[in-house]
Amino acid sequence: MVFLKLLLVGLCFFALPQGIQAKEKAKLLGYGLLFTNDFFGDGRDRWRTGSLVSSRVFDSPKMSRTLPRREALNELRLFSQIIAPSDLSRNPDRSHARDETGLTEDIDRDYVGHLSIGLHRHFQAGGLAYNFGVDASLLGPQTGLMGLQQKVHSEIDQPFPSDFVKNTQVSNQFILGTLTEVARPIALSPSTNIRSFVEVQTGVEDLIRIGVDAGFLVICPKHSLQERPFQGSVIAL
Repeated sequence: MVFLKLLLVGLCFFALPQGIQAKEKAKLLGYGLLFTNDFFGDGRDRWRTGSLVSSRVFDSPKMSRTLPRREALNELRLFSQIIAPSDLSRNPDRSHARDETGLTEDIDRDYVGHLSIGLHRHFQAGGLAYNFGVDASLLGPQTGLMGLQQKVHSEIDQPFPSDFVKNTQVSNQFILGTLTEVARPIALSPSTNIRSFVEVQTGVEDLIRIGVDAGFLVICPKHSLQERPFQGSVIAL
């Protein structure tokens, strides 16, 4: 119930004040889908082992003449990820102390299942691109992601979580987080662009990111480039 109440508050935040004065409903402009998995890189499934993020992007309704109009995009973001130790099947009672990777008996991180839903507002002003958002996250066994991974891994003959990994995973939690990003996109040519950014996240992880993205052989987007959670990949809005 708490999760639904906070989601309702977030929806009201995006609807007001423009929702009261809107002359037409917001339109769905498009959607994005990004899937990542560690196994596709070097054949090993560990750490930030896999994630799936899906976005639905809506335009802002036209404003009345009594209110200033700012072109903005509203994004509904669904996100899931699994964080896993380097050896899913490890148990502390094994007779051998090390395996072929040289890791000790102790697991290097706790298992985490993470689901979230977020609402984000994207707009540009003064040559800068802004992203303000709020995300509500569920962690732990309540997400059901460990069971899903176990089923998938059993089908493709890959290791799945041991009893020890299951018992030491992050417990059930509900966390509300925020994201603030300011970026400066610069088009060097019709197909080349760079984008410097500063991003502050709070909630599941508290962090600050500062960096520069470069895009080649890509048509520069009309609105902005958006950072994907944690992976740092970007997509055009």
